[in-house]
Amino acid sequence: MRTLLLATFLSLIGTTGAPAPGTQGAEAPLRGVDVREVVGTVRVSLADAIAAALRARPGRAVEAELETDDEEGQKAGTVYEVAVVTEEGSLYEIVVDPGDGTVRAQHEETDPEELEELRGFLVALRYSDRNLEQLLAQAAELVKGTPVAAELEMEAANPTANVLLAAGRYLVAVAVEARGGQIVGLELEEIGQSERSHCGDGR
Repeated sequence: MRTLLLATFLSLIGTTGAPAPGTQGAEAPLRGVDVREVVGTVRVSLADAIAAALRARPGRAVEAELETDDEEGQKAGTVYEVAVVTEEGSLYEIVVDPGDGTVRAQHEETDPEELEELRGFLVALRYSDRNLEQLLAQAAELVKGTPVAAELEMEAANPTANVLLAAGRYLVAVAVEARGGQIVGLELEEIGQSERSHCGDGR
């Protein structure tokens, strides 16, 4: 499971300025799929999907993303996948229907790669003063767009939430520091500019 031309970005939030230093490349959450089309079909927000996952499996959300199975050019189905660390320290993946918010499936992650990722999540949670839902809300207040992915991770020894939002024909990546809630990075990328996929790559 996985993770801005600032003048254009600033036009989205109603201000102007020069490009911000130290930003990183935004990456499309849905490989081979126009995220604008997918966002227009969902009725449940990313925040509501996280809430539904936490009702099904109490704990702390560490990652959430809008995912689409793309088979030979045909969209096989769109879901939210939410990663939750339980009070016992286990990592669960919760699949939430983006149409009505129901939980379709959930399972514990047990393979070595996911357990290694869990260790990273536990470190980030230990040093975070805010949960993923709060950090997602902060990013959404800054950008006029629809959140499609969010992940908590350690970056340069700081717990950080990386939030990806769809805004018109752009993807906007916002990094929010999880201790004090400061915005520490932002980047804008026009959809189709990159073929890489970070969030929603099916892991």
